Amino acid sequence: MYFTLFITVLVTAAFLVVAAYAIAKLIGPRSYNPVKGEPYECGIPTHGTSWLPMHVGYYLFAILFLMFDVETVFLYPWAVVVKSFGPLALAR
Repeated sequence: MYFTLFITVLVTAAFLVVAAYAIAKLIGPRSYNPVKGEPYECGIPTHGTSWLPMHVGYYLFAILFLMFDVETVFLYPWAVVVKSFGPLALAR
């Protein structure tokens, strides 16, 4: 019963996504204006390039943070289960 419900939800979700995309393509405007492609920030025209060099350390810090954050999410349930076993579970 739950499998049938799961498949129904997946098929319905896929159909709604495809239908929304198709309807947007059919009734949406098709004109392209070069001004639309320019960067815009608070009504002030930009000067120069928008590509600024970023230090790799920022990206490494963010990835390490996400990695240890996800590890903590999986570590907490494990610790709760081990606590229910008692201290002898760790002595093995």
